[in-house]
Amino acid sequence: SRRDMLKGIAITAGVVAAGTVVGVNPIGAAHAAGNCPGTTPKAEVQYQPHPKGKAQCSVCANFIAPKCCKVVA
Repeated sequence: SRRDMLKGIAITAGVVAAGTVVGVNPIGAAHAAGNCPGTTPKAEVQYQPHPKGKAQCSVCANFIAPKCCKVVA
């Protein structure tokens, strides 16, 4: 029923919010273990070790502080 569906959505949202408040972050946990999630080789994406203008890791949506990337290995 619609009520059951809305209850399920509310419970899911509560669990997600609680995980955010507590600081549960599976990607952050992988990084803490020394495993960054990126799989694309740096050479393939023409990675530069130094920023070029405004193109820098810290402003990218795929950046995981302090030194990981969701895309680049």
